[in-house]
Amino acid sequence: MNLKNILGRGDTLILDGAMGTYYNLRNELKMPVVDLAVLENPNEVRAIYREYLQAGADVLNTNTFGSNSYKLKMSHPELKQMLQSAYDLAADEARSYGKDVAADIGPLPEMMGNEEISFEEALKEYYFIIDCFLEKNCQVFNFETFSTPAYIHELASYIKHRNPEAFVMASFTLSSNGYTVRDYSAESILEDVSGDSNVDSVGFNCGTGPTHLYHNMEKLTLPDGYFSVVPNASYPEVIEGKIIYSQNPEYFTEIMLEMRDLGIQILGGCCGTTPDHIRLLKRAITKKKPSAELKKEESRPAEAVKQKKANIFSQKLKNKQFVIAVELPPPSDADIKTVLDMAKRVKEAGADIITFSDSPLGRPRTNSLALSAKIKRDIGICTLPHLCCRDRNTIALKSDLLGAYIEELNNILLLTGDPIPQAERSEVASIFDLNSFKLIELVQSMNESVFSDNPFQVGAALNLNVKNIDRSVDRMKRKKSLGADFFMTQPIYEQRVIDYLADKGLNRDFTVLAGIMPIVNYKNARFLNNEIPGIHLPKEIVSRFHGEQTREEAETCGIKIAMDTIDQIKDHVAGLYLVTPLNRIGMIESIIRQVKNPSPTD
Repeated sequence: MNLKNILGRGDTLILDGAMGTYYNLRNELKMPVVDLAVLENPNEVRAIYREYLQAGADVLNTNTFGSNSYKLKMSHPELKQMLQSAYDLAADEARSYGKDVAADIGPLPEMMGNEEISFEEALKEYYFIIDCFLEKNCQVFNFETFSTPAYIHELASYIKHRNPEAFVMASFTLSSNGYTVRDYSAESILEDVSGDSNVDSVGFNCGTGPTHLYHNMEKLTLPDGYFSVVPNASYPEVIEGKIIYSQNPEYFTEIMLEMRDLGIQILGGCCGTTPDHIRLLKRAITKKKPSAELKKEESRPAEAVKQKKANIFSQKLKNKQFVIAVELPPPSDADIKTVLDMAKRVKEAGADIITFSDSPLGRPRTNSLALSAKIKRDIGICTLPHLCCRDRNTIALKSDLLGAYIEELNNILLLTGDPIPQAERSEVASIFDLNSFKLIELVQSMNESVFSDNPFQVGAALNLNVKNIDRSVDRMKRKKSLGADFFMTQPIYEQRVIDYLADKGLNRDFTVLAGIMPIVNYKNARFLNNEIPGIHLPKEIVSRFHGEQTREEAETCGIKIAMDTIDQIKDHVAGLYLVTPLNRIGMIESIIRQVKNPSPTD
């Protein structure tokens, strides 16, 4: 294979430059998904391939980076035709130059709407794409712009099983701080992927211009084997709504030569690069041999050992102390006097932590992170903000997590989030870059890197009020495998749920806080039973309330029902998650005190 021959001699391998941005630079009629040009404008694609080959590229990438059935909304037969047509176009042009063609495969969308593409579904799609290229006798596979190594091992193994001589490249995208959008560090990716014998080269592409990427690369100790670097032409600017890259092939080439001197053998260009970038790079590589002088390690001051800070709530759970979390209602305006008073009262009653929901039911409420920080400072009690995916893209989620870390909010409950009410969807959009599973995985990755000295203790939701409870428990198992530390259930009222907790012994393997929300009165019972998703009140509970009860009588009844449930489940859970109903904080105080100080007859 030409590619292996070049690398085996110790020479530098030059990949091509960008197809998408260069195609749109050449054409007045812009194409949002340039992959479609394979079918709609194949002669233009051929012309661009010829330019890159004439510039000196050793490998052409097929114009298929975004070609998958999810993004293109194609059937598999349609997708197969497109993938194989794309390979034929590249192969026809590369053949006359004696060059190689790489099947360019980008990451699948993680979400379609608010539905996650499962790991198994994604693998099935990747395997289909790989098979389409293998049928064309493709010898090089380039998985690029990935943010996690999760799929690479399975995909590389699948390819090598089908074709042991194939060359598999895995490339990941870093931001300027050296982390992927899923918060894997450059070091962790190298450690994970470089040891896989089925992966022939590992590296980084896109994300930033050459200088940012160079600064990240010079900090690394490169593993044995082949390494690739394929940066953008520059850091992009947005001018009049268009993404613009500086046309600076001389600057690009200068930095890429410095990359080569680090020991990197595979170089190329991503977004914004053109045949001019590749031409100058090829000439410079040919003229200037790598620096013989080994890069000297700069003496760096020894890093201070990070001291992990105490997380009181986490310690209580680890020590098997029975804990009580109280959810207080976040206000819909800027007046927090009431919530401050409620927080003080439940702390004095004996609550261990106070939690705030994140705009529940898709209605705007005071920011849960800001409110949690305020309560923690002013009242002096641990807080647990909820963080949901509905209102934030990945950038905003990471930004909020960094802010929570700065405020030392050590505990966080991660949720997908309630949907926007139907009547408001024409004006308010949901954002589901991630769901709860993906968000848990993101936070766990950040815990291992940027938050390592004070990692978040991650909570997750557990809904037992479903017909198939075992399926819900399976979801809990998956969340735990991704990094969830404890689980908080929906409010429990049904005897079958109580019996399930007692019979299955979930507390042996999971840290579960049982949700308890006392019923306020007859109207409240009917409302919960008919208008709150995930809650069903048995008839015998509803029948204990009636419209003639006084407020005191109804609250006493609600507290009694809550305590009956608590008495049945307290030996089978790690603690309670008390939800304050309709600002009736006195009911919550009473329950806390009864749990903390049971009467002698109990």
